Amino acid sequence: MVLEKDERISILRKISQRKRIKIYLVGGFIRDCLLGRLPVDMDYIVEKDAEKIAQEFAQKIRGKFIIMGKPPKTSYRVAARGNIIDFVDAVDGILVNDLSKRDFTINAISLEINSWKLFDPFKGIEDIDNKIIREVSPQSLKDDPIRILRAVRYAATIEDMKIDDETYFHMVKESPNIIDCAFERFAEEVNKMFLSFNPHRGITLLIRTRLIANIFCSLMSEKEFNMASIEQDEDKFIREILPQIKNASESEEYRDILRPFEKAKALWISALLIFYLDKFDSHITKIKKILKHMRFSAKDVSRIYNVVAGTLELCDIAKEEIVDDDKLKLFIGKWGKDFVVMQNLFEGLYLLKGISEEKKKKTSERLASIFIDDGERLLSPPNLVNGNDVKKILGMDESGTKIGMVLKKIRELQFIGRIKNREEALEFIRKNAGT
Repeated sequence: MVLEKDERISILRKISQRKRIKIYLVGGFIRDCLLGRLPVDMDYIVEKDAEKIAQEFAQKIRGKFIIMGKPPKTSYRVAARGNIIDFVDAVDGILVNDLSKRDFTINAISLEINSWKLFDPFKGIEDIDNKIIREVSPQSLKDDPIRILRAVRYAATIEDMKIDDETYFHMVKESPNIIDCAFERFAEEVNKMFLSFNPHRGITLLIRTRLIANIFCSLMSEKEFNMASIEQDEDKFIREILPQIKNASESEEYRDILRPFEKAKALWISALLIFYLDKFDSHITKIKKILKHMRFSAKDVSRIYNVVAGTLELCDIAKEEIVDDDKLKLFIGKWGKDFVVMQNLFEGLYLLKGISEEKKKKTSERLASIFIDDGERLLSPPNLVNGNDVKKILGMDESGTKIGMVLKKIRELQFIGRIKNREEALEFIRKNAGT
């Protein structure tokens, strides 16, 4: 590890030498260095006086000093230039006591910044070499169940990383306690997971460890629910449905559209919601409440809700006796480019919604054909008329609601090719002036 040139460490070394207090770099920074990844944020354990050292460090790098938490779990944060540097006092002044309370062995390695000596009491370096996620102790996940989600995130974001069998057993055992954790932390871990190269693996582990079922059960159902009753369906969902969604999302047809982080997140979270809405017999209106409770951003809530709603709408279109081109055109026009995310989900979830393979194939083929032939017009139709045009024909006293309804209807007729130019739009308004 080449850390000698890091300006932040150089400043802390001088403070450490002058005060004769040992400072240890620990956690994810060391782990990422050993994995050959680029670390950013830093965590330090200080022999004593962490608050004073953090304050002096903040002054020297012109950072913001923040006190986090309350005694006895107080930590001290310095935020500067987009980086986060955290400081804590060693438990009872003894380094190993602090490391023993950490989550996983790969995060329980320290580096004394003056001697550059590594201290690895739980064989974390060996686990990094063997790509193993192992709890520091059986108490680790019990102390903080959000660590279960963190293990899932590591398995999804670190290539070839595997979870130790005993650790996995404890993850499943402690997963019901996830509902007692702050949901802000849940959203933070999930967001990091979707930045990974393999969100499919993360989603699979969220299901296998019972994390998602426990969370959705607590938020969707007002009564006790027998988890064992949906295990068989979950297994089928993992074996048959998730691979179809993964394969479709990685195809050339979808790759460029689904690559952005926000769309990938909408895809996978929506797949989970549709599955569990069905299993818990809950209505789509509950989705916004669930996502808000899980502390997703307003933007995420709106996006995911729309993706779920659009996917269910496409399922309803596919269930009809004849595939209706006009409805598919309206579907593309209504949902814009996100229709591709919805089609992707539809192609994975059609069996869950009682749609035959033949119906799924016909609907997908027609949707693709319509988009190829008419996609540009459907996604970016010209504005043929505006509110002022409607007011002039219908009269100045018309309400904004009615004007909006007229404009919406004109847009729908544009999508299906019944209105092609401004004159036809104006004529439509005149003919419907009395309705």
